[in-house]
Amino acid sequence: SSSEDDKKSSNTEQYLEKNYIIKKSPWAAGRPTPLVNQNDWKGLNVEEVKNLRTSKKGIQVLAFDKDNTLTAPYSNKLHEQFENAWKECQRQFGKENIIIISNSIGTDDDLEYRSAQKVENSLGVSVLRHKYKKPNGGTELITHFASLPPAKIAVIGDRLLTDILFGNMNGMFTIFTKQIITEKGDNKMAAMIRRFEYRILDYLKDRGVKPPPHPLH
Repeated sequence: SSSEDDKKSSNTEQYLEKNYIIKKSPWAAGRPTPLVNQNDWKGLNVEEVKNLRTSKKGIQVLAFDKDNTLTAPYSNKLHEQFENAWKECQRQFGKENIIIISNSIGTDDDLEYRSAQKVENSLGVSVLRHKYKKPNGGTELITHFASLPPAKIAVIGDRLLTDILFGNMNGMFTIFTKQIITEKGDNKMAAMIRRFEYRILDYLKDRGVKPPPHPLH
């Protein structure tokens, strides 16, 4: 109903005001927002990879989220539609310059990093071992690629308040994969928050909030 929609809209605005991510807040003065440098890859595909490599020549590292970016939730297997694009990523950037940074595998929650090792064996690239979960912990990824400035790293993920905010907070190029693989088997809370994030994105765009400046954008 109209009254319910008004109530939801009011609650959203109160949340955004409380968390300082609307235009009149300090976030609008050039501080990081969950807005993206490149919006909505339609899933990983060969043409997008080639375009990133040729038109954004400064990018040297790809840092991927895993669940609903490369694999179905909690799966270790690359989503079958991404197989050609994944090979292209490795061809264009090299396996050593592709890394997975997840809020589950590779963290302290991952006992003896067993899940990280399974994903590494399956996908053929490294999983970052890190203590802090996105959007925190940027220094851990930056340290891993210490020879490169953060602007040379592209962060690719399906979550605005973790993946994209993480990249923006640390001066990286951010790519948002709004079209997820599946909600089947996904964490229910994560799915609910993801839908809320879409509303945040629309809210910020409607108010003219821009992503932080990046030399490649």
